[in-house]
Amino acid sequence: VIVDEGNKVPKPIWDALSSLVTGEHNYMVVCLNPVVSAGYCYEMAKRRDVWKIININGHVSNPGFRVSMYNAMPEAGVVALC
Repeated sequence: VIVDEGNKVPKPIWDALSSLVTGEHNYMVVCLNPVVSAGYCYEMAKRRDVWKIININGHVSNPGFRVSMYNAMPEAGVVALC
């Protein structure tokens, strides 16, 4: 599952998406701008036991975005997707 604009996704949608990644080799990649200090994405960023966080710097006019990986997807896989 790939989610864009993750910090704009409502909680009920997160619940539904989470039900899609229950297997050992199921992953969720979430792209977001880390500018909101509340909500589901903010809380998930605290769960380093479940999510692997990669910061990707952008242009000076755009500070970048964060790619979060559910179930510890290998970093090389996320880099390939980005």
